[in-house]
Amino acid sequence: MANAVGGAVRRYRYLIVGAWLLAAGVLNLVVPQLDTVVFAHSPRFVPADAPSAQALTEMGKRFGESTGSGIVYLVLHRDTGLTAADRAFYDAVVRAARADPARVESVMDLWSSPATAPAVRSTDGQAAYLLLRTAGDTGTTAASESVAAVRASVASVPKPDGLSVDVTGPTVSVADLLDGAHRDLLIITAITVVLIALLLMLVYRSIFAAAIPLATIGLCLAIARPVVAFAGEHGVETSIFSVAMLSAMILGAGTDYAIFALSRYHEARRAGRGQAEAYDVAYRRISPVLIASGLAVSVTCTVMSAARIGMFRTIGIPCAIGILVVVCASVTLTPALIAIAGQRGLIEPKGTGSARYWRGLASVVVRRPARMLAVSLVPVLALIAVLSTLALNYDERATQPADTSANHGFAVTAAHYPGNQLLPNYLLIRSDTDLRSPGVYAALDSIAAAVAAMPGIVAVNGLTRPFGGPIPQGTVGNQLGQVTGQLGAASTQLVAARPDVDRLVAATAALAGGATTADAAATRLADGTRRLDDGLTAMLDGAAQLDAGATRLRSGSAALAAGIDTAMAPIQAPLSALTALRDQIAANPHCDADPLCATARTALAALDGSAAGRVLADLGTLRDGAHTLADGNDQLAAAATRLHDGLVTARAGSTQLLAGQTRLTTGLGTLADGATQVNAGVAQVGSSFTRLATGLDQATAYLDGLRTDAGAALNNSFYLPAFALADPDIAATWAINLRYFVSPDGHLARIVVTDSGNALTTDGMARTEQILDTARRAAATTTLATSRIDVTGLTATYIDLRQLALRDLAVIILATSLLILLVLGVMLRSLVVPLYILVSVLLSYAAALGLSVLVWQHVLGRPLHWSVPSIAFIALVAVGADYNLLLMSRVRDELRAAPGTAAAIARALTSTGGVITTAGAVFAITMFAMLSSSINVVAQIGCTIGVGLLIDTLIVRTVMIPATAMLLGRHNWWPGRAAETAPRHAPEPAEEPTSGRAP
Repeated sequence: MANAVGGAVRRYRYLIVGAWLLAAGVLNLVVPQLDTVVFAHSPRFVPADAPSAQALTEMGKRFGESTGSGIVYLVLHRDTGLTAADRAFYDAVVRAARADPARVESVMDLWSSPATAPAVRSTDGQAAYLLLRTAGDTGTTAASESVAAVRASVASVPKPDGLSVDVTGPTVSVADLLDGAHRDLLIITAITVVLIALLLMLVYRSIFAAAIPLATIGLCLAIARPVVAFAGEHGVETSIFSVAMLSAMILGAGTDYAIFALSRYHEARRAGRGQAEAYDVAYRRISPVLIASGLAVSVTCTVMSAARIGMFRTIGIPCAIGILVVVCASVTLTPALIAIAGQRGLIEPKGTGSARYWRGLASVVVRRPARMLAVSLVPVLALIAVLSTLALNYDERATQPADTSANHGFAVTAAHYPGNQLLPNYLLIRSDTDLRSPGVYAALDSIAAAVAAMPGIVAVNGLTRPFGGPIPQGTVGNQLGQVTGQLGAASTQLVAARPDVDRLVAATAALAGGATTADAAATRLADGTRRLDDGLTAMLDGAAQLDAGATRLRSGSAALAAGIDTAMAPIQAPLSALTALRDQIAANPHCDADPLCATARTALAALDGSAAGRVLADLGTLRDGAHTLADGNDQLAAAATRLHDGLVTARAGSTQLLAGQTRLTTGLGTLADGATQVNAGVAQVGSSFTRLATGLDQATAYLDGLRTDAGAALNNSFYLPAFALADPDIAATWAINLRYFVSPDGHLARIVVTDSGNALTTDGMARTEQILDTARRAAATTTLATSRIDVTGLTATYIDLRQLALRDLAVIILATSLLILLVLGVMLRSLVVPLYILVSVLLSYAAALGLSVLVWQHVLGRPLHWSVPSIAFIALVAVGADYNLLLMSRVRDELRAAPGTAAAIARALTSTGGVITTAGAVFAITMFAMLSSSINVVAQIGCTIGVGLLIDTLIVRTVMIPATAMLLGRHNWWPGRAAETAPRHAPEPAEEPTSGRAP
């Protein structure tokens, strides 16, 4: 079949070349450019189901801050201290960010509030930062677009002179990493092509021969890129790393396969075959090996698609597509170009090369295989020993230049803030009960206090300690101090009140004495009242008799007055006239001048002086006295009646008074007894008053000493009493704390933990795991014992990433090893050779990793990026197995042509040594070109794969594999026997091995 296909390719060589050119042109016209597709479909950096990613997403959603994992910081810095103009710039940027909710989902503006400003402004006043939660998950296209939008918003605001502004954060670091890799890709590709061209010119000393591999890789890139872009448009994950590795694999494998085909053609030409015959021989011998080799590499690359990490997963299918395109080119395009150039004599072999060197090396290996195997193992095992010091780097910042905006922002915060201010750990506490209650506050503070007590912890910010330390009003120590002060004040007041207590004792003594005296007086009063009652009874009887006599006297006097009036009735008229005359004379002031008046007065005087006058006067007096007596007796009778009635009332009141007095006497007795007891009690209080004051002083001193001696422990105990929240300032601050540290539904709380050291080292990861363990143990002794506690943040993310990377590496190693064994077993029809080829490439991989550790970690001080081992493994194992497959396939062919293990190995090593070494050097150069990248991880991947290829080419394939094959002899081909397997075609005439010979 190879003959027929090769013949068809030679026959339609121009059509085939034209078809490749047409396909390249059409695909690049109708399919979007790969860079555009990659930028539009970049996957998450960490799988969405990673615990830290789930926790971070949940935190963003529950707090209403974001729906993804994007975290961006804006860092402001001025050496002389931030100014009002800087603050105005900050406010303008905040407004601009909030105006773009599609890219900036939330803005945590803490600087604007005096209550929260200390959390984001440095203590020296020279720096401040703003936290933005951006759309998209870190590493995705949406995240990169959000970073670009934030930078555009910042750039749109005029910046004050002298102010340093950096957009930084983990999302920015990853976005810059991807952008840097994309930016460097064109440079790397150009350098690679130039180096390959120079090496090909050095080897072939013919521009036409060098042009065939270059044309092959050029058209392979031109076709593979749109094919991968088309696949990316239809669901195949791609990334900038898949583009970089696609280019590297095509440049390396495409050049190698073209070199193998061209070298086989040269070998046949050196053997004296014509151009057409040399082409047919070369195609028949090399095409099956290239197809098998390419399939092995592509299948191996496909294994990467089973990885969980997006960076690894996106490499698999694109690289497999690229290798398949290279395989297609190696059996169509490259042979067609060889046929065209060979027909015109443009690619004739020149010189014999280094056949003598390879013949000498082959002779040594086959004569002393054990010694040579041991010699080859020494450097390999020595480099593997270095691998024990491997310390992988998980800090994406270290993979980029120090002058990037992201790295500069981190450097500013490191200089002005304690610990990893921008890379904190978030402890998330979930509970079915509402976390906004005093009992839970104490439990949250216990967790925070336990974490804060850990070594290396710089600050713990949470509900009860928003600025890294406990709220003073909420510490038991603070409240104990208040109690101590109050007790001291009470003691002072007691001492000051001692005179009052003494006066109280004296007063109660006087009260007791007065009560006793009052009791005695009341007894005497009761006796007097009783005698009064008896006297009133006697007086009532006398009053009754007086009333009766007064009544009889009134009747007699009335009768006497009436009798006198009757006796004087006849002379009453004259007497009345005389009385009127007397009144008239007395009323006349001029009586002496009036003769009539004076005469009348004289006459009346004579009458009065006569006996008759005296009788008349006595009768008037008698009459008037009788009437007066009668009137007096009436009054006496009325008074006697009233006296009797009053004595009746007094008698009744006396009875009541006697009863009340009796009760008063009894009450005063009781009062006297009580007053005596009160006096005794007050006297006792007075005597113990001094002891009470002394005891309060002792209690105050004890509590104050306890607060001083156990201050740290007491200050770590949290309790916020109701009276503290009554303070408006404390209540306002507490409301802000709740908003930032407890979700609106009250069932998720977060504690922000800032530690020292590099958060993205293995030590930082171990500390994060210890933080989670400490928090869970602390919660187990509180009311939050049944709560669920997780940790998230960038360090936690890289803990998950480390576990996923180890898992992916294990899957890659296992699956790749099985596939390599399967492909080699089928191609070589042996179970033994595939085993030691696999072992050899694993040793080569480990040695390459050890050498990279030695160079990068120990010499340059830049530990290998965590992605290097997995990516390097795929390339080194696939290509290493490929080269060894070519060697052992040639050994098998030589055995078929002429049995004899030693001779077959010698001929195979001699004929393939120069070719495979050239191919290995080309592939290594392709990888070493990645050292020109400004992204450290790209350079480390290229370096590791490059040195691995050189180790495999110069040690494993040239010494270790031939020596092992020599030691195993006929057992190499178990269960078959290669020497007894008849060739499928007549053996070619014997050829003198030269450097032009190929696999």
